[in-house]
Amino acid sequence: MTQLQEAENRTSPAATTWAAEFLLRPGESREILGQWMSSSAIHENKQRRATQIITGSFPCGKWLHKLYSHVSPFCELCRREREASGCTTDNLPLETVAHIQSAGCKAQKESVTHAHNSCWKFLLRSIMEHGEAERDFLFLGEDKDKQLTTLWRDTEIEHLFPWTEVEEAARSIMSGEQEDADGEPTDAQDDAYADTVFGRRRPDALILDKAGKNIFVLEFKRTSDQRSDYRERGEARAAKQHDVLVKSLLTVMRKRPLGTWNAKLITFVGGTCGSVNETAFRNNLKELQVLGRMHDIIRKGLVYELLSAQDKVLCSYYAQRGGRQSQVRHQGMSLDDLLTKLS
Repeated sequence: MTQLQEAENRTSPAATTWAAEFLLRPGESREILGQWMSSSAIHENKQRRATQIITGSFPCGKWLHKLYSHVSPFCELCRREREASGCTTDNLPLETVAHIQSAGCKAQKESVTHAHNSCWKFLLRSIMEHGEAERDFLFLGEDKDKQLTTLWRDTEIEHLFPWTEVEEAARSIMSGEQEDADGEPTDAQDDAYADTVFGRRRPDALILDKAGKNIFVLEFKRTSDQRSDYRERGEARAAKQHDVLVKSLLTVMRKRPLGTWNAKLITFVGGTCGSVNETAFRNNLKELQVLGRMHDIIRKGLVYELLSAQDKVLCSYYAQRGGRQSQVRHQGMSLDDLLTKLS
């Protein structure tokens, strides 16, 4: 099964079905998913929608088109969004579960962003509250409205590693990488990642470890976990996004006589359907000096947050797909009853 999972461009599941492959993956917190699915405290409609996601039967556009119930497999929300803004409706993305749970669907972007933030706030709060006694951390970045430049200059990190030196090192690094490209045009996404240093993009948080002389760059990725390499892909995106920042910090650290300092990216990846890799998660918490007895408790809390966030995103999709007339027509119903009828 491991060999089949590692094979590229697979068109068939490694197990009997894609759902079986998802559920049989070891070390991905499936026991917590089982607790959530069987809990009497979780509404049965939420459990039903999660079951639809796991079994690949959630009634999104692509699935309904496959059953000849939809004329088109392309995203209806994106079509409406483009028509409202006067843009062409050519080359619409497929309306898949992964698409409607990503910021790539502009109509879903707000709910997806809120889902990411709710999971990250829980995780960051847990890391802050359950540190070991000897830990001496300064947490930066709780205020998401602050850009990295402002965040840096308002704290004591500025006195250790001035932002002007970090910017200078970043420009030098990006200039060198552009020369290595030998004149090839740069990817638009690469430009966006460079914006982490010079623009509005920034890591989810930064930690100044005074005792250990570390600066931890923290990033959280909430990503589709339909395939087994979800964590590797999330970590790769985070590494690419913050590569320039980490390299710039290391460059400045080597130049200043402050002893041996280190900069390191720590990436937490959570699957939309509750996948959290136990080993990677535990290693990250250990690196951040979180109490060992709290590791599994925090992991369970994150899985529950991920599943709750997924359901809210799906509710947003249903509400937008149903439209205003549908909402008015079913005004007397509860939200879960309305979503049951729409699905």
